[in-house]
Amino acid sequence: MKRFQDPDYGILVRDPRRLLLSYQELIRACVWDFVSKGMFDAGMIQDLIQNINEELLKRLPNLQAGYNGSFLVRTYVAATVRNICLRIREQENRTVPAGVLVEEDLPNRLETEKDRYSIEQMKRVFHAITLQYHRKRPKLIICLKLWCRLPLSENDVVSWYQDCPPVAMQQILEHFGGIYARRTDADVFTTATAFFNLAAERDNTEDALRKWTMVRISEIIQLLNGDPPKRSFDKDSLQILLHEYFSPFLHEE
Repeated sequence: MKRFQDPDYGILVRDPRRLLLSYQELIRACVWDFVSKGMFDAGMIQDLIQNINEELLKRLPNLQAGYNGSFLVRTYVAATVRNICLRIREQENRTVPAGVLVEEDLPNRLETEKDRYSIEQMKRVFHAITLQYHRKRPKLIICLKLWCRLPLSENDVVSWYQDCPPVAMQQILEHFGGIYARRTDADVFTTATAFFNLAAERDNTEDALRKWTMVRISEIIQLLNGDPPKRSFDKDSLQILLHEYFSPFLHEE
């Protein structure tokens, strides 16, 4: 059962095409997020938006049937858009020029398959690392999502703040349940600090949460790289891994 009424839910049920039309800025913001991370060229934006809209139109029945109220509808659609972008990116990496497959094409294809395996392997490693934080894991997940500007779900919040009042839940999801990619670290963590202080009944400084997150990020990078280091994770590559780790909740076959 939803903790609050999302007005977009009615539009999703009755007129999903109108909903997609109203979400064009949301779709554009998702695409720009991928462009800003260097995953797509800026010249591809219009083609990407067109491809995404075509794909969303095909998926409308699944979107209607799959929505369970755990996320805002905007978050639900945004996550689907991100998954479409990830698949387009993956297809680009796997694309082989038309014609006869020549011997020199094989290393590129094998490298792509190896990269895919490596990503899946590192997602499992990352998951095991998060389990080491025990009671702090729900807080860690939220802070990592805030750092990556990934949407928070109601389940994320309840795992961390079990007695979260409905009003606070609505405010948290309004701030962080959708697209907030263009907000600065200072803005994001200052806003989030108020909610963390409410949950913990504390009065931490505005910068304390950001610093706590940065320390955890450094720890995770060190653990991912190993001792002695066998990998070369940094903040940028960790963000890519986190997008891969958190986004499959709406993956469709």
